Amino acid sequence: MKTGDSHHIESLKAEYRKQLDRQVELCAKLEAVADSLPNDFNVRECLALTETLTPILAAAHRFEEEQVFPLLKDADHSLEVNEILQRLTFEHMGDETVADELSITLRDYVTGHGKAKAETLAWMLRAFFDSMRRHLAYDADHVLPLMGQKNQNEH
Repeated sequence: MKTGDSHHIESLKAEYRKQLDRQVELCAKLEAVADSLPNDFNVRECLALTETLTPILAAAHRFEEEQVFPLLKDADHSLEVNEILQRLTFEHMGDETVADELSITLRDYVTGHGKAKAETLAWMLRAFFDSMRRHLAYDADHVLPLMGQKNQNEH
């Protein structure tokens, strides 16, 4: 393995960890909002979440799809890896769609324009961040360790 390759892979892994951590933090913020409904929520924090939720996810997903997935495909051309990456890409699309809807619903609730009840919104938030946490755990436990694996085994 070339020194530059190793440095590049370690740099990608470090950035990937940061992207995963940002999403974990986002889940914690969403959980805090769900816990604060209906009476104790912070309007300013909720509105900030409605503006940042989808962009944070989209940036993390693009990084994963454009930087991480090609590295994994180069290391392993198996059908199984391609199917896993395809499934993860599909999950990204679904998560971004739900994030858009959730942002709109949360903004409407906070500004008094929405029809969603606090219990419904809290359930939506929990369903979303629970799903995200499962996806992020998979990424951390399975995808991250695969990065550079072929290169480490070739000497």
